[in-house]
Amino acid sequence: MIRSNDLLVRIALELGGNTGVAISRYVGIPVSPSTIFRVINRVNIQPRTLTSGIIGVDDWAFKKGRTYGTVIDDLERKEVIDLLPDREAGTLAEWLKKHPEITLTENKRL
Repeated sequence: MIRSNDLLVRIALELGGNTGVAISRYVGIPVSPSTIFRVINRVNIQPRTLTSGIIGVDDWAFKKGRTYGTVIDDLERKEVIDLLPDREAGTLAEWLKKHPEITLTENKRL
């Protein structure tokens, strides 16, 4: 049972709502989008005081179409490092002020 809970936590954090539901059913742990949301809310993510400096930022839905948050991933360590309560630029700006190791670089496309 503990292994399936660990797997569900990983699926929820990596894939989120509907995709997480589809994959969890495929691996034999059928759950609803509400369960994925509850799993994410129970995860105790301790915000890191220092990251690798290479992050990814995306929004995710607490409740699709109504309430959104921001997920911040450490792309070098491949892990979620923080969940912000909304997707406002000001909230992200405040988070970035607390992490001077992160610098802005130009995204060059091939």
